[in-house]
Amino acid sequence: MKVLFTAIGRRVQLINHFKEYHRVIGVDIKDLAPAKYFVDAFYKVPRWNDKDYIDILLNICEKEKVDMIIPLFEREFILLCENREKFQAIGTTLILSDKRIIEIFNDKWESYKFFISKNIDTPKTYSKQELKKYSFPLIIKPTDGAGSKNVFKVNNENELNFFIDYIENPIIQEYVEGTEYTIDVLCDLKGNVISIVPRQRIEVRAGEVSKGRTVKDHVI
Repeated sequence: MKVLFTAIGRRVQLINHFKEYHRVIGVDIKDLAPAKYFVDAFYKVPRWNDKDYIDILLNICEKEKVDMIIPLFEREFILLCENREKFQAIGTTLILSDKRIIEIFNDKWESYKFFISKNIDTPKTYSKQELKKYSFPLIIKPTDGAGSKNVFKVNNENELNFFIDYIENPIIQEYVEGTEYTIDVLCDLKGNVISIVPRQRIEVRAGEVSKGRTVKDHVI
């Protein structure tokens, strides 16, 4: 099978794992992306919001006879979903959730409302307009943020007022202490759950776990 990854960056371990079983094609906006030297074929591409990005990806998939494309950069998810049928037409399956699911979880305010509607425990969350009764410390971050950029812990009113103006379209959440876990869920192409793997986040870099521990806990 031939698999294409976007935004390969420094994801060397991921690439090497897939290379054990498949031919791996990688694309990135940087010609010096470290993972470039580990894929079977590499292509430099423009940014995801370039008008030619989708056509260039389609041409690569057609040339390499790519069976599936796995995107690794959140910003491009919705764009790729909107062009899913174009990839299907050339025999390439896009490994990505439905557009509506991505729209919910790319927006932290929509995510919060979704969790509340499903009775899933989640930190109290406020929009800038709804912030009235609260206690410190708090967490403030962009509604559409990614990669843990512009995430700040605020301890007093002065810090809160500064970051509310500093961050565009922020959300504010109660600060929750405790052990943090990432839950990986593997589904088939019909959305059926195949496996669930909880991972304790020990060390994080740019929003991604660089050190972690798999935890077998049925409660989690």
